Order: sequence, then C-alpha cells, then structure tokens
Amino acid sequence: MKKISSIFLLIIFLAACSGGGSSGTGTVSIQGSLKTTNGQPIASAQVNVAGEIEQVTTDSNGVFVLNVAAVEGVDGIIALEIESMGKTNTVNVQTDALASSNITINVEIKLDPNDKLIVVNQVDVEAKIVGACDLYFENLSTIRQSNEAPQGVNCTLKVSIKGDGKPLNDVPFVLEYTGCSESREWKLLAAGETRSAPVPGDGQLGFEFFDNSEKCVYRIIAPYQLPGVASVITKIHTFTKQEYDKPRIVTAHVL
Repeated sequence: MKKISSIFLLIIFLAACSGGGSSGTGTVSIQGSLKTTNGQPIASAQVNVAGEIEQVTTDSNGVFVLNVAAVEGVDGIIALEIESMGKTNTVNVQTDALASSNITINVEIKLDPNDKLIVVNQVDVEAKIVGACDLYFENLSTIRQSNEAPQGVNCTLKVSIKGDGKPLNDVPFVLEYTGCSESREWKLLAAGETRSAPVPGDGQLGFEFFDNSEKCVYRIIAPYQLPGVASVITKIHTFTKQEYDKPRIVTAHVL
C-alpha cells in the first residue's frame, strides 16, 4: 500500500455552547477536511477524540463532522486520533478559545517526514455585534437575531483575530449580505481592518441592519484574502432567515 508522506488537515471548530465560562458547556462540532499536500482528498479515514469509541469516517471529499463535549481537557487541549492507510496519528488542538461560544478556530495541520502531526497554523476569529445593537442579537458561532430591531438601525460589528495565539493587526475583514434564495449572490456591505490600538488585533465597522428578503443573511469573512491564511466565515441569521428555514407543510386535497 502506498505510504502518504505528508497530509494536511483543515479543521473548523464551531462552539455550540449555551454560555461562557472557562470550563465550557454543551457540544463542539468539529468540521474538517483531510487532504494530501497536492490537494487530493483522503476518503475513508477514521477520526475520533483520543480515548473515545465514537468514530466518524471522511467522505469521498475527505470531509468529516465530529461532535464532542465542550469540556476542556488538560491545559485546554483536545487530542484527535486520525487513522488512514493503516497508520494512526494523534494531534493536540488548543481549545482555550472555545470558552467563548462565538469563536471559530481554523487549524491547519500537517504530517511531517517523521509521521508526526503538528499544528503549523492556527487562526482564532471572534466576531460579534456590540454596542446598542447587542440587544437584538445572540452572539454564538452563528450570530442570530434574537429581538425585533428597527429597520436601518446603526449596528457595530467587532472582529478579533489572532494567529497562533498572538493578535494580528492590519488584517482585512468584510461584511457581506445575500437574500433568502440560495441562488442569490453575496454583495459587499462594509469592510474593515484589525488595529494595534486601542486593543491589538481588534477591528470594528458600522453598518445599517435590515431584516428582509433582500438582506436575509449576513456573513463576516476574516481574514479576507490574506495570502497564506485561510478565511473563517461567521454568519448572521435574521428573523427572516429563521422563518425561511422553517419546514413548510403542504396539504394536498384529493378531489
């Protein structure tokens, strides 16, 4: 069997926690894709949390989803075991940031020549609605409108970006919107950058919030088109979006 000398693992952590705190609550959905260094997906690989029986298998695109308890391990680390091509490797992923329920962590991992999985790049992105508009939103991994907001109200978006645990300054991010129809294109609403002051790695932008069929979903992309760094996407779901997603019951009348 051909030996894989090097692989890349891209993992996105979405915390579905019900509240803050350093201990973490609820579950964490680990969504990732497993590929070789030349971009070929690795199918049928087994992924699980070390010491746990439950496993998931990567699909034909190398994609997997693994739900684990959002309880921090030793030093805030979760160990993942990956079995592929007859070999099992373990990777330790830092999860301290998951104490906040609206942080997404983008981790790129590779298998070095010694067949050890090592983290080569980790970007932590926190995006939330702050200020007066905080009354109208629930800042989770997917930011959701939770209270009726006046149409056109001025809102403030705050984005914090860290690379390998250190604040990243002068990093661009954007806010886009689209309609409820999945076929509609995303349009740019506003753009900003993280700054070194007053808080390193933080950036803000203001925007007018509308909840209608045209502006049904908003999304934050951070970092935005930064060479060598994968972007994290955080979505904002309006009441219109939540209503649009509800199952529709169709009653058939037989004549």
